[in-house]
Parts: sequence; structure tokens; C-alpha cells
Amino acid sequence: MKQIELDVVLPAPVSDAAVDESVKEKGTVQRQPAPVEKVADAEGKSVRFFFPCNREDALLLLGSLCISEFFPVKSINLAVQPEGVAILSSGLRHSEAEALQAGRLERFPILVEVEPEAARRMPRTVGYGDIVGLTFRTQSEADDFSFRPVDEFDTETFRCRVEENLFGQEGEPRFSICTPLSDSKFEIGRVADRISAGVNCLLELGQTKAICRSAVACFLDGTLHAKLDSEEIDFVAACEILLEGNVEVPRSKHQSIVVAAFAADEGAGPRPLIDEVVRRHSNLAVHGSELPKQVSAWADIARDVIKGRIALNGDHLSDEKSVILRGALLGVVADRVDALSTFLDVEKPSGPKVTTEAAFLVGLKRGLLNSSWKQKKNHLPLLSTLTRIMVSALVTRSPGFDKIFSVSRIETETTSTLIISTAGITLAEWTEKKEVVPDALSLEWLRELDQLGYEIEVLGRSPYSWVVRLSPEHVVEVTHCGAGEVRFSVLRYDFLDNQKLRKTKELDEAFRKRGMFWYPSSDEDGHIYLSCDLPSLPDKHGRELIAHKLAEAVGLCIVEKKSSRKVKKKLP
Repeated sequence: MKQIELDVVLPAPVSDAAVDESVKEKGTVQRQPAPVEKVADAEGKSVRFFFPCNREDALLLLGSLCISEFFPVKSINLAVQPEGVAILSSGLRHSEAEALQAGRLERFPILVEVEPEAARRMPRTVGYGDIVGLTFRTQSEADDFSFRPVDEFDTETFRCRVEENLFGQEGEPRFSICTPLSDSKFEIGRVADRISAGVNCLLELGQTKAICRSAVACFLDGTLHAKLDSEEIDFVAACEILLEGNVEVPRSKHQSIVVAAFAADEGAGPRPLIDEVVRRHSNLAVHGSELPKQVSAWADIARDVIKGRIALNGDHLSDEKSVILRGALLGVVADRVDALSTFLDVEKPSGPKVTTEAAFLVGLKRGLLNSSWKQKKNHLPLLSTLTRIMVSALVTRSPGFDKIFSVSRIETETTSTLIISTAGITLAEWTEKKEVVPDALSLEWLRELDQLGYEIEVLGRSPYSWVVRLSPEHVVEVTHCGAGEVRFSVLRYDFLDNQKLRKTKELDEAFRKRGMFWYPSSDEDGHIYLSCDLPSLPDKHGRELIAHKLAEAVGLCIVEKKSSRKVKKKLP
């Protein structure tokens, strides 16, 4: 890794609301960062804010992308104040450094400089976009931090500097060390971490596989929650299951067992995960009764798949029967979204709903904290924002889980745009072109255009209309009209925006002679255009005549630009 230089200030990371080009390419759109309010003391000097931690815990805290008192690791030494995680408006005191180190020299203190907004947020959280940089006591400690490689965090992500004067100040500690975290707070942090990873996997799937976008939207918006049966899950169901724990439910309902089993997985391989699903089903069995046949068959297939005896395809992964068990089967064997999405491309593909639930489960079993930095780096603002929103929603239960994500569609005649957002932030915006299936009449006229040699540019503004190239210089819109059983064609030429037209009276005078074919008209908005009504479309020779007459008509309508005359300078 690159050595950290003393007092070198690198560009600060983008805000969790900034547009990241690598993210934009993947279809994830972020809002622009709002200006940060500067805080000054009584003397007018800018006040800096810091979150204190030690070297060992900093790697985990920064790798989570969201620092809060609800952290998914119980054993961490977390500096807290009554408002939440500790944020200091001055340097670190000697007594505070000792509390952070807890007698271990290798746990030297670090000050994470944050934006003022982090101190005002409730519940107090520090996201990726809040971090200004990392501050160390000595260059040696800065180097030790930089050269400590971990998979979950890249130590060169944030700018680093050495400011010895910010350490070793006098006074009593202004925060306490919370370790271990309480069960309730740890559980909120763990659920937020896992669900955020699951949502990120859903967005990845939607970006790469258009066939799954509707299923992803339905999974997140919560509108179908009341209609879900025991064989499916959605975002709302997953939140309720993980917060309430593995409650006693009838054996026919697999949602609680599958979700809890995947969320309990701490990086275990496929076999332990299969065993966990079976164990949880067995615990719900009535005294001594056998495992349900459906679950037993699922476990047999899953074990045969990981042994290579069965090749997974649509026979096992279609959107039929138990979607949740089939999604779990796919989620067991896949560890990444790109791996499970390949099942959509085989001869017998997996179902979109099954693949969507599998994507959520893949994120659920991995979590953000345990994901590699390579997997996280293209989505840092998004993931940090998701986790912060999830922490807030799980703590306050407001809004309801069915209100966290907003899904909207924008429909036009040719495109359909799906927008997924949360808390005013657009997480994904996907636009698809609609497949326009011509009716019999359209097909008849399209064949006529083709036979007569008309080159179609794009669809027209109204049904049964097309923009065609009449000549190398001009394109016109051809609209096929009818009066009873009689059909005729109307050609329309629209002037360019930079073309200046003659006044109406002058146009009327110019078009008084016969045989023009083209005549000026105006639409409801007052836009003037040239119109030509024909009983039928002309062939090649007729088209040449119409094109020649169009050029002549355009010339009559356009006011030629006056050439600027050079003013001769007079000699003094």
C-alpha cells in the first residue's frame, strides 16, 4: 500500500448523496450533496468535530460504512455519549485515549474527523459521506494503520494526517466506553447491516437483469405484503421476522425459518446453511413427528446440488410452488448476484421471483460488514445511506416498514421508467423501451412504405404515423388518415427552430399560385408547418416531385438572414 505522507491532504470522499460515476454506470443515481453548514466558536474560528476510536476497532467501524451505537459487533470498544456515539468538538484527552486503548498499546487512538451534520443527526450516526479524514498522533502510527491489510476496508480510502497537538489534552473523559453492546442494540445493528446488504443485492440484480425489475419493485414497496402467502417473502416480512426473532409459526410457513437461518449465517458454507434450515424446521415439529416432506425433499436436492449430482435449472427454480424454498435453494449455492443471475440465462431459466428472493437472501447471509471492500467500493454512498436509514427505521419504527421504499413508474408510448427511492434519495432508475406490436392496419401501411422505398427514421407523434426521409435535406411526418373506408396520406414538414418565418400575410400572398402541393398550416399550439394531402403515397418519381416542391415551399416561407456589412473606417 502507498505510504501516508505527513500532513498530506487528499480530496475528501464524496458525500453519501453525491453522484459517483461508477455507480451511475450501474444504474444507481444519487442526489447532489447539500452544502454543509460551517460551525464557528465565539471567536469566529471554525470548529472541527471528531469521533474517537482505536486502531483495531476503526477498521471494523469504517468497514461497516455506518457508525452508530447500534453496531453489528458486540465486542467493539465504542465511545458513546447520552446522544449516541461520541462526537468531540476538540482534541482527545489523555484519559480518553487510555479508555480507548484499554491497556493495549497496539490499540492506539484515532480521531475520525466528521462533518457537523453528524453531531446533529438523531439517532446519531456517522456515515461514509460524513467522514472528512483520519487524524493520528504520529507518522509511525499512521503508517501502522495504513499497512494493516483487511479485506473489509481499504485503509487508503480516507485522507490521513498527523496532528500531534490534538492528542494528550488534560481533563476527565467526555464519553464512556460501551463494551459489549447490549443485546437489543446489537440486534438492531445486525439486522440493519444484513437487510442493507440484501437490498443492495436486489438493486444489483435489477440493474443487470431487466426481467427481475418488477419483482424487485414488488419486493421492496410493501404493497403486496398483506397478500403474501406462506411461500413468499418481501421486505416488510423480512424486517418483521428479524426483529421479532424466530417466533412459533405453523410448519407450513417457511418464511421465518429461511430468513432467520440465512441471517444467522456468519460466513458458513452451503452445507452448514442447509443444516440450519433443517434444524429450525425440526425444532418446530410436534413432539417426535417427522420433518415435513417438502423440507426433506428440499434438503436432499440442495445436498445433491453441492455434491454435483444435480444441475440446477428451471425445473427446480421456476416461480411455482414454494418460491421461498426455491429462492433459498439458489441462495445456498450462490454467494454473489452475478453468480445467481446466470441461472436466468440457461435453457431452462430460474423464475424472476425466485431469483429476486435469492438475491435478497444472498445479501442477508453476507451482510455489509463482512463483504469485501471490492464488493462495496462501487456503491459506498448508497450502502452507507441505506444502513443509516435502516438503523433509524428499526429504532423509531417510523415510518412503517411498508413506507421505507417508494416505487413509482413513468409510462410513455415508447418507454417505461421504474424509480425506486427512499427518504428523498433515488436508489435506482431503470428505463426500458416498450415493444410496440403493430396492428394489422399498421403492418399494411408499413409494407406500403417499404415497397415504395420510404426510409423510416422514427415513429410519428400520433398512431399510424412515421417520420420518413423524403430527400437528403428534408424529413417529413407521414400520417395515414381515413374518412369512412377511404384512406389518404397527410405529409407534414416542421421548420427548424433557428429558421425565421415570414408573416402570415406574406405567406398567404406567396402561396396564391396553383400547383404548390405544400401549403402552410398551424396546429393548436400556433406552430406553423407545411402540409401536403395526397390520396396515396407517391412512388419514386412522384416522391422526387413532392421533394422538389417542398424545397420550393420552404424557400417561400423562410426569411433569409441579412449578411452583415462591414463599415469602412474613415481616416481621421
